[in-house]
Amino acid sequence: MAGNSGTTQATRGNHNRKALVAASSRLVNRPQLHGHYNAAKAGAYQLTRVCAAEWAGRVVRVDSISPGHTLTPMTAPAADDMKNAWLANTPMAPADYQRAVVFLALDASSHATGHDLVVDGGYALW
Repeated sequence: MAGNSGTTQATRGNHNRKALVAASSRLVNRPQLHGHYNAAKAGAYQLTRVCAAEWAGRVVRVDSISPGHTLTPMTAPAADDMKNAWLANTPMAPADYQRAVVFLALDASSHATGHDLVVDGGYALW
């Protein structure tokens, strides 16, 4: 993503373009032990910041979203006790992330770049 597509968008003269990386980069997954997975997600956040710094001069904004646990094909096979732990550690009810994506795409966030928007229902509070 960072190497080709973003650079192409930036050099076309399109202003206020947005590249969005979705990564749960701010949370430590528990109760499972996945240090390698967490480190990779944190790298996605750092990539967001680096791209924001490098592309800001071309008026390209780059932000990311750190969602809470989400049911995906990767997480669906998890044991019920693990899914229950994720829910128990999330103070607010699970929700969709569409509004967060829309906010970052709108002019309302036109001065935001390099930002990671945590939309996790409070999971990272613990």
